[in-house]
Amino acid sequence: MTKKEDIIFSIAEDLEMFLKEVTELSDVKHTSLLKCFMVDKDMSEINALNAVFPESDVLLCWYHVLQAVVRWLMKSDSGVSGPHSSNTRREILDSFKKMKACAMKTDFDRVAKEFLKDFSHCQEVCKYFQRYWEPISHRWDDYGRCYNHGNSETNNLIERDQSLVVIFRSVKKV
Repeated sequence: MTKKEDIIFSIAEDLEMFLKEVTELSDVKHTSLLKCFMVDKDMSEINALNAVFPESDVLLCWYHVLQAVVRWLMKSDSGVSGPHSSNTRREILDSFKKMKACAMKTDFDRVAKEFLKDFSHCQEVCKYFQRYWEPISHRWDDYGRCYNHGNSETNNLIERDQSLVVIFRSVKKV
C-alpha cells in the first residue's frame, strides 16, 4: 500500500527544474516505491525519468494525448482540416478512443490495424499515427496501465495551478 509520504507531485516549468527535481527524487530512499509517473508527451521528461527510474512506468496523460491529436488534425498538413472534414476527424478521435480502451496489446494491434485500413484514404493521418502514437502506445493505452491507478487517466488536477512548483513533498531524505 502506498503511504502518503511516498507520493510526490511535481510541476516543473522547464526541463532544468524538472531534471533537478528528478535528481533530488532519485536520492530519496525507497525510490522503488515510485511505480509510475504521468506526464505530457515531452520526450525530454520521459527520457530523464526512464534514465533515473528505469523500473518505473512513464505514462502519458490521456487528456494531453487527445489534445495533441485534435490540434494536429486541425492543421492543414493533416489532410482532414476544415469544416468539410469534421465527421472524419470525429471518426479518427473515436478510433483513438477505441484503441485506448484495449486491455491487451494484441487487441490494440488488431484495432490499430483496423484504424490504418479504415483511414487508408487519409495517408497523412496514418503516417502521423504510425510515427508518433503507435510506437509509444504502451504509454497511453489501457494495456500499458498494468496496475491499479485509481482510474486516473490525466494529470490535469496537478496542473491546475501552474504557479505551484511542488504540490506535495514529504518524502524525507535519508
